[in-house]
Amino acid sequence: MSDIESIKRLLEQHMPRLRDLIVLDCSRHWRDPPLTLCFHRYPNIQSLQLGLSLYYYSTAAPCASLRHLELTRCTMRPWPTCGYVPSLRSAHDALELFPNLETLTLIHSLSEGDWFGELPKLKKTVHLPRLRRLEIKDTPIYIPYFLSHLLFPSTTSLVLAPDYRLAFEDPLSVPVFPGINPSPAPDAELSLYLDFFYSSDPSLLSPEGLARWETHGSDARPVCVTLTGAARRLDPVAHFTRELVRALARPPGRGVASLTAKGTWARSPGKRHPLLLLSAREYWTAFLPDLAGLRRLACAGHGATRDFIDVLGQRLPQPACGGGGGTAGEFPCPRLAELALVWDVPTEACFELERDGLWVRAARGGGHVQGSGDESGSGSAGHGEGYPSQVGRVFAAALGELCDALGVCVTERAGLCEPIRKLSVELRGSYGWDLHVEQWQAALVEGKLRDVLGHLVGEVVVVDEVQ
Repeated sequence: MSDIESIKRLLEQHMPRLRDLIVLDCSRHWRDPPLTLCFHRYPNIQSLQLGLSLYYYSTAAPCASLRHLELTRCTMRPWPTCGYVPSLRSAHDALELFPNLETLTLIHSLSEGDWFGELPKLKKTVHLPRLRRLEIKDTPIYIPYFLSHLLFPSTTSLVLAPDYRLAFEDPLSVPVFPGINPSPAPDAELSLYLDFFYSSDPSLLSPEGLARWETHGSDARPVCVTLTGAARRLDPVAHFTRELVRALARPPGRGVASLTAKGTWARSPGKRHPLLLLSAREYWTAFLPDLAGLRRLACAGHGATRDFIDVLGQRLPQPACGGGGGTAGEFPCPRLAELALVWDVPTEACFELERDGLWVRAARGGGHVQGSGDESGSGSAGHGEGYPSQVGRVFAAALGELCDALGVCVTERAGLCEPIRKLSVELRGSYGWDLHVEQWQAALVEGKLRDVLGHLVGEVVVVDEVQ
């Protein structure tokens, strides 16, 4: 008896104590018998996970006990079935058997096996009154159509990942539908996370990038939309941002209130990647004006700090092309209240920090190191409790450049934008240098930043990591 026959016989047995059932990767020869799920024989099943195959199910009675269902690249059809039934319709109709579902995950199971290129028609709406979480990853046009034919509570969290696969050449279909946020809350807002270094496959020659939008607010529906392969391309990011704001955080909502960018791909407009349409500075110059309601900006990647500072400190030459609210003469993100940046410490300055830190640790620990070797005299152990009163010459020069750039930016915005209440700076070594910053060194950097920016910024801190 083959393995498939063994599984088939097992699924036909009466199993009243069965709680969890997982059947994955049952790829079969066309001569093998189909696998049929007899839910009336599993009266207490609570969790079902199926993948990579075609499954039939008996329609003898609804399965009221099932709480969690996950389908990955598979199709469920009623038995018997006459003729071809698209996966979208099969999955939709099967949900009527599970009225008490609490979590539902569908990974490429709406478009599975659909080679005709036409969206199958759904003729009814399935009610899932207890659904708490719904996750879907599939072809973009399938997601909003499928969701619009489900009825679930306004508190159900949605985790959506439209998969464009090869390219963004087709019209962009944002996975939202009428009624996705039936009663927008006054405090509804979005956060946007861009990871330019993300890669779903380590074998890829270059990272794909990732964009993720999430809703926030006391009465806003929890929604998370993830777009793989989009972060480096401005058009899909800007389009999704506008459409998601319109659907999920429209007035009286606040729009995109938080942006976190991890990494970048160019340090200046002159260093353009041959496969990209825009340099880093051109990207932010075009996109930041669309985020008129932004309250928090975190740049958590190498090489991007100067681009952000320069763009934030320049008036808009023309209205924002994306319709985000910026107008000529204004500054990008005029409501910005929190700014968090990574400062790439130059390599020679990293040497100075490491050397001075080693010298101070040795001196305070009773070692025999007599001096830091810095001809500028920056490493005097007789200051205060044995800590130097200033940083090394190269580090001080680099820090001065950072302070000057921030000072120009904040001064230009003063009086025309809301004041920045908090500035957070992370010290990170250039070119992958694993930099260790002593507490006294962080305090010296904070002091220098406060001297330059204290009259314009409410709080200045050096942090271990920008998030």
